[in-house]
Amino acid sequence: MRQYVDAREARDPKAVGALFTADADHLTSAGEWVRGRENIVAGGRASAAGQGSRHIAIEAIHFVAPDVDAFPALMDRTGDLLRQPFDSTEEVRALRPPTLLVYADADSIPPSHAAEFFALLGGGLRDANWDGSLRPASRLAVLPGRTHYDITGSPLLAPAVVDFLDS
Repeated sequence: MRQYVDAREARDPKAVGALFTADADHLTSAGEWVRGRENIVAGGRASAAGQGSRHIAIEAIHFVAPDVDAFPALMDRTGDLLRQPFDSTEEVRALRPPTLLVYADADSIPPSHAAEFFALLGGGLRDANWDGSLRPASRLAVLPGRTHYDITGSPLLAPAVVDFLDS
């Protein structure tokens, strides 16, 4: 993590790119998906040419990892996990109880993927009818302006959960 912070602070796109695999996916701070080291480096060059400072305070990592020294190991393990093939389609499709899916709209899981999961539960496939009689038992909530880091702070989360539980 320290290498990433240092490379970004130095506005060194090549050093940032060297931290990614050739086929890496990267979500930029602007919320754009970038695929591949070459594109990550190219985007970094464009960002480095811009005006202003893009400071990353290592202290900000405390928000997600109180033990900052252990954060690089967490990122390594997370990266190892993300590189493994994973498909939960059948497990999601097999869920029988009504399920509330809650996603953030500014996160690593795009809303389109959230909609795909919702469809596996029977949601979003048809109009609910004028009286709501065809409404699926499961629900999808996409909370605006949030990520998985701060979604629990959304004032929209509790009402979505309460409404679901009351239904």
